[in-house]
Amino acid sequence: MAITKTTRLKDVTVMVRDTTDSSKTVLCLTLIDTYDDPNDDQLPLVKARNVNIKSSVTNITDYPQLVQDIAAVAWS
Repeated sequence: MAITKTTRLKDVTVMVRDTTDSSKTVLCLTLIDTYDDPNDDQLPLVKARNVNIKSSVTNITDYPQLVQDIAAVAWS
């Protein structure tokens, strides 16, 4: 068996840096990655990671739909 990776969104924080310019708003994500192999008794391995997304990022389709929806509102 191969190791599989699953990622879940733990939280999203919207950091508003300038109330008059939404392009300066940053989304701060906490993602939880789980690596597992049913044939390996030392797994699963769970690791949290933080990602900051600026409005200048043009493609956020790799993130969950909830993140995309929040970005659409925050950056409009």
